[in-house]
Amino acid sequence: MRLAASGCRNLVVVVLCVLGQAGTGEVLRQPHAADLVYEFPTYSISVSHADGLGIRTFRLASQQTNFPHIHHPVGDWEWFSLKVPPSGPPHAQAEFSEKLIGVPWMAPEVREKNDRIVLVYRREDVVHPGIDLTVRMELERWQPRVAIAYQVDNGSGQTLLDPYLMIGLPGFLRHLWVSAVETGTGERREAVPAGSSFATEAASSGRSEYTLLRDEVWPAHGDVRPLRGIAEIVEGKTRFRLVSTFVPDRTVRRVLSAHVNKPAYLTSHLYRF
Repeated sequence: MRLAASGCRNLVVVVLCVLGQAGTGEVLRQPHAADLVYEFPTYSISVSHADGLGIRTFRLASQQTNFPHIHHPVGDWEWFSLKVPPSGPPHAQAEFSEKLIGVPWMAPEVREKNDRIVLVYRREDVVHPGIDLTVRMELERWQPRVAIAYQVDNGSGQTLLDPYLMIGLPGFLRHLWVSAVETGTGERREAVPAGSSFATEAASSGRSEYTLLRDEVWPAHGDVRPLRGIAEIVEGKTRFRLVSTFVPDRTVRRVLSAHVNKPAYLTSHLYRF
């Protein structure tokens, strides 16, 4: 894929939604002073940008547990890379990349609407002069749903090749509580032993990381079915599900999603090539 010398594109749009009922409450990560915290009728959410952009709290009203990891967010943008064409032979094509998790973003532009709150975050001159990134989050007021658009603006004056994004689908999960994950194909993986969590499974596996599930589509070849990353928490008889969805179009060459378990956390991400 090429990104024109002057232009922009929403490379990825992801929708996050929480399904379930009400619970009783949990001690959460202490909000940073720069966090935006919203308490809506059906859910609560906090978004951070000072120490990495992403959603730090996302749960239904009075839900006992929180989906995001205590140290890492969901709805994150972890990696971005691209290639710059050579100026002429024999120069090799240059590749630039940056890990975005944990780095500060600009304070957001906040737009209040009747049915939603729109937060627009920006970061300038990323990986190459003139490359600006924008993340637009639309927080619905009446439903526990957030739409996130990840955009790249190319003001470098050069045509750029093969932009690559690694973003949350849904992101870094509190695997102390998560007991099952799914993909858009309906494939499901439950923690072992039954009734435990992926934190327990990771601790007993003896491995530094391993893939639980993965899915892949090639939209440029006509495979444009949605990719989904789903995580499930069970509290008593109630199941809470965090559902994240990405719908590709034919401009995308290849996209894959994966749930990867580690001793420290469960990472569920989208890799867009």
